Amino acid sequence: MGTYGQQIYAAWQAKELLRDLLHLTVRPTHLTPDRSAISAARHRFFAHVADHAHLPELATLAETVEQWWDGNET
Repeated sequence: MGTYGQQIYAAWQAKELLRDLLHLTVRPTHLTPDRSAISAARHRFFAHVADHAHLPELATLAETVEQWWDGNET
């Protein structure tokens, strides 16, 4: 896989990790989300972004998620 393929794959992985995180936090039912699962998913997302810090798009995405999270954490 070439450089561009690796970048696209890293971005796709970040999208999937963020999707997993949001799936845990947004529930159509009135069940209380599992905070430990949310914390673990959030850590996986930010760890992945840190591992790919050379990709400015992922850094921007992480900054946006962090700003959103700080304003909306339950």
